[in-house]
Amino acid sequence: DWSSDVCSSDLGSDARLGETVARGDAIHVIGVNPATGTGTIIDIPRDTGASIPGHGVDKINAAMSAGGPELLAQTVSNFVGVPISYVITTNFDGFMGMVDDLGGVTVNVTKRNVDSFSGANFEVGSVHMNGTQALAFNRNRHGFPTGDLQRSENQGYFILQALTQLRAQNPGPVATLGLLGNL
Repeated sequence: DWSSDVCSSDLGSDARLGETVARGDAIHVIGVNPATGTGTIIDIPRDTGASIPGHGVDKINAAMSAGGPELLAQTVSNFVGVPISYVITTNFDGFMGMVDDLGGVTVNVTKRNVDSFSGANFEVGSVHMNGTQALAFNRNRHGFPTGDLQRSENQGYFILQALTQLRAQNPGPVATLGLLGNL
């Protein structure tokens, strides 16, 4: 029951330096119930087919280039059936900066990660990742038989690990806003 949750969509943009049009490359819906302090995450692979208001059916990530974060939030909201209250978006530099400002993020790599396109090269086990390594881990899709599905799963897991680490550090509201300033 998501009725009491505050839902946000976490969105990674595929825009490169100097590009003005971007697609949503990493899409995750995070629901938080403030009363219980619990949360839920839904990972949505970027190539998922969805109805984009005013644009017909396309890959869900096309909503970003068709109408920005607002249209993507509306599309995702319609797709999952819950209102999206907030959208958080970042690019590669913002993502790496946030991870580095956290002091890195430790993840348990469950499948060998090797992908020359993303630069991922991780053995199975606990790995403390800096921003550059975290970006490679989160972009890796070529090194898995299920491609983007495994990448979305890895991204969702990484978000949970980063949030767990942030909560454990208990940086307070001002420092948390500083971290979000990277996005």
